[in-house]
Amino acid sequence: ELVLKRRDGSAFWCRLIAKAIDPADQGKGTILITEDISERKTAEESLKLLLLEYQAILDNASLGITSTRNRVFLHCNQRFSEMFGWHSKELVGQPTHILYPSPEAYAELGRIAAQTLGMGKRMDAELLMMKRNGSLFWCRMLANTIDPADHSKGAIFITEDITERKTVEDSARQLLLEYQAILDNASLGIIFTRDRTFLHCNERFGEMFGWHAHELIGQPSNIFYQSPEDYAELGRIGGPILGSGKRLD
Repeated sequence: ELVLKRRDGSAFWCRLIAKAIDPADQGKGTILITEDISERKTAEESLKLLLLEYQAILDNASLGITSTRNRVFLHCNQRFSEMFGWHSKELVGQPTHILYPSPEAYAELGRIAAQTLGMGKRMDAELLMMKRNGSLFWCRMLANTIDPADHSKGAIFITEDITERKTVEDSARQLLLEYQAILDNASLGIIFTRDRTFLHCNERFGEMFGWHAHELIGQPSNIFYQSPEDYAELGRIGGPILGSGKRLD
């Protein structure tokens, strides 16, 4: 395949096939078959440029991106490799189970994938994954099949490290448990209101007024007062104090 020149000086790509008429006697000449492959070469150059652009996008993506087929890695970007503690391209050809902390976790992903990708839907799952050094971290994994009509062509996975978010969520959950324990065991009645409506209260508060705690949720806060005038009086006294950021006692 080489670039040749037309009569008008313009260049074009040709494929040349040549064979001696008589290999034993080169003087008898050569047969040349030529094919104009300019269109194919243009398409190849366009494809090559697209692949370079695609690779640049992958290499600079902040999320891990990988493609798999038959649970084997076909390709992954730099971020995906770094996320799991591997060097670039080391994961290509490796079975996908090496990133899971146990056979059970691997089987669980297979179950999720069957229920989503197998039904032509996008998979969106949060999973505990394993780095190369054995340490565990939380990932959010989005996946789609490359060709919904032919699952054998594989799938594309986009992966995000959500360990920090999970840590914050776990801390918040623990704080809520501790807060609930304090409320449940307090000897004093505690209640939270907004717009003069009960949002939450502990059992002691409910007992004090002859209610179950859950019955008070959503109730207007005036139900404990003997008259509208008493309720209005508390608002008159308490409004300015609470509005100034001070404690009402």
